[in-house]
Amino acid sequence: MELLICMSIAGSVPVVICLLLYIIQRDNYNYILGRRLLLTGVFFYLIPVQLIKYLVPRDAFPKFMLSRESQLYLSGSLSFWSERKGEYVWMPDWFNIVSKLWLLGIIIFAVYQVIKFWKGAHSIRNFVFEKIEDPENNLTYYLIPDGICGPCTIGFFRQKIVFPESFPLHPDFIMVYKHEHAHLKNHDNLTCCAR
Repeated sequence: MELLICMSIAGSVPVVICLLLYIIQRDNYNYILGRRLLLTGVFFYLIPVQLIKYLVPRDAFPKFMLSRESQLYLSGSLSFWSERKGEYVWMPDWFNIVSKLWLLGIIIFAVYQVIKFWKGAHSIRNFVFEKIEDPENNLTYYLIPDGICGPCTIGFFRQKIVFPESFPLHPDFIMVYKHEHAHLKNHDNLTCCAR
């Protein structure tokens, strides 16, 4: 009976998230994401993933190699974080799960942002049509058509300053160039999108 309740809860979570997204977003609802959430819910309704922990045999690890704390941890009743001098800080299992999910979320978000920045920089780089070098004022920048984006730096390692083609006629052009050049000197594109 407990297994059926766990399966019902695991399957209901993605379905409820899908429903909430539909209610909140209405016209902008992403049907592909909704379909994936519903399929995930069906998967958790039908497949008892909670039983995976029983697939590992209990005698898979030799008993003489495991300390008392390790046996408690493997039994699933306690979890611990190692501290100095062989002491342990006992933490509830839910805290371990939440912290790992939080870390996974941060990693996924970071990878998503890097990919998004790379695609944006790559699309801007495709519009570059001229390189301007002004040795008199010590300026080097690239021009793109108006309306693509504003002044920015693109690239991770081979960074470039990009301006719309009519922007060099702007009265504050030199100040904006110095601002973007400061981003290049500090290698800000390695840490954030410099605009």
